[in-house]
Amino acid sequence: MTLGVLRRAIRWRGILAVVLLLPSAAHAQAGPEPRLVFSFFGGIAKGPKLYNIPSQPLALVFQTDLFDTLALRRTLTTAPTAGINATLYQGSGFGLAAEIVYVGLRMDDTCEMLYEHEDPQRRNDQVCNDISQRVLTVSNVGITLGGAYRLWGRNPVSPYARLQGGIGIRSTSIVETAGRYNAVGIDGVIRPTERLVIRDDSNVAVKPFFVGALGLDFTIGSGYLIRAEIRDQLVLLERPTGPADELARATVESFWGHAPALLFGFGIVLEQKRGRRY
Repeated sequence: MTLGVLRRAIRWRGILAVVLLLPSAAHAQAGPEPRLVFSFFGGIAKGPKLYNIPSQPLALVFQTDLFDTLALRRTLTTAPTAGINATLYQGSGFGLAAEIVYVGLRMDDTCEMLYEHEDPQRRNDQVCNDISQRVLTVSNVGITLGGAYRLWGRNPVSPYARLQGGIGIRSTSIVETAGRYNAVGIDGVIRPTERLVIRDDSNVAVKPFFVGALGLDFTIGSGYLIRAEIRDQLVLLERPTGPADELARATVESFWGHAPALLFGFGIVLEQKRGRRY
């Protein structure tokens, strides 16, 4: 064996030794693995369009044989969301998750007067303007259970996915539509009066609620992490299928609405598996 061949052999043996030792070194420096994580989160969510009624008849006050015509639109717009989540990982990947989340979606109503009969007090026009000016919030609380899966649980940055299902409790009707007008009595006193355009007698609703999420956990020290997450919240909602009748009754259907959200959170690691040391 020549001197050059010997040198090359020594060089390749050195490179091979380094390559073989790299995984062992990384293994030896593996950090702790969170097993039970309790987190608080908040962000913004956006709701779906609810309904668009291009021609809604509305009888004149005290003249039920004459009808004005309105155009009604309602959308759930961006609003704050917040909640708490607990995830228990059974191993390095799979875990069980439980969550309570508040989704507050603002109802954005638009009313346009298309045809108006003569009315000195223009009461239906007042109703229409009041509908457009109102700001209402739909409060929805979701309680869900499900599964989570993460990658690289010992790393400073760990991606994860979650899929959960449960119930959503809503305290406000998303169908009922009403506006106010100022009624002038025979005594000359002006009294604000509420008028229903679309009636909904069921206010509190308990409906199925599902969550699909993708996110990243960033370890910020022993026992703490911060979280960035995008999610889609699937909620069973109701909407009128067409205009209401003279008694403000409308046919209502259910549909699945998407409420995507961008969230940021802070987590506390209550239990973790120690890092490997050799």
